Amino acid sequence: MSTTDEEFQDFVANNRELIEMIMRMQNQNPGVGKAGGAGEDTYRMGRAMNDMEAHADRMRHRTEEFLQDTYRMVMNPEVQQHFMKMGMEFMMAVTAMMQNAPTPDFMKESVADVGRTWKRTSCSMNDECEARKPSKVTIEPDDGRRKVTFDDMDD
Repeated sequence: MSTTDEEFQDFVANNRELIEMIMRMQNQNPGVGKAGGAGEDTYRMGRAMNDMEAHADRMRHRTEEFLQDTYRMVMNPEVQQHFMKMGMEFMMAVTAMMQNAPTPDFMKESVADVGRTWKRTSCSMNDECEARKPSKVTIEPDDGRRKVTFDDMDD
């Protein structure tokens, strides 16, 4: 498996602490791996494994903290409100774009119906919507399609 310079740089950046720890251990113990010091090598390797496990625990803890912070950020009611507003604005932008697109009138009417229905639905789901009023829904056939009308609601 070959790696690019960018992948190697990313690996080094992501594992910098571990690499530095291994390099410090090698500098402190230059005889590791040489003949005649098998008992000492085993001891040093065990110590290195303990250090690496401690490092992994620290990284696990930092990752958990990051995920908790991210979760709190996403679940924040103010953040959710902005995302909902963004979604609503996007829907309205698509509706406006389709109404101005070079398409036949029946398609523009359908898109306008979708926009009006969407506005009514979002308002009916929001207890604080100022335009919210009790409404009467009428469903009747219209040229093979069903026509849905809402009475007593503002557009």
